Amino acid sequence: MIQKGSRVRHKDSDIDSKKGIMMVFEIKNGFAVCGYGDFDRLGQAMETYKVSDLKLEN
Repeated sequence: MIQKGSRVRHKDSDIDSKKGIMMVFEIKNGFAVCGYGDFDRLGQAMETYKVSDLKLEN
């Protein structure tokens, strides 16, 4: 189950290859606000995706 703080990937392989592993910062109304919690990607814009379009990273 995807929840706040989960590490996720996008199910679409094109988006996944560009975005990689993201962290969920907020979930509301079936949408997740995702971004990066590491300093290497600090400053990149947060993005919103449908929760159903995401999968948990192991």
